[in-house]
Amino acid sequence: MCKCKINYLFPYSTTTISSNTTWNSDTIHCGHIIVTNNATLTISAQLIMNPAAKIIVQNGGTLIVDTGNIVNANVDVQTSAKLQLLHNGTV
Repeated sequence: MCKCKINYLFPYSTTTISSNTTWNSDTIHCGHIIVTNNATLTISAQLIMNPAAKIIVQNGGTLIVDTGNIVNANVDVQTSAKLQLLHNGTV
């Protein structure tokens, strides 16, 4: 269960991924996540999102879920962005 205060959905800080990044430990994330152009975010563990938050993969960005899973996922993959599910990764 997400530990974010659901009754007070925002303002939670937005995390911007602007370089290749790997999250390989379980994480609870309450704010938006933005993956920018030419950046890759790889999730190799469990990521629990606030149901009101989004993962936005901007044009030229990549989100890879490799053996991990994203709970409460609200993912916006823009036209020339990529979402890859590898090794039983789930969203």
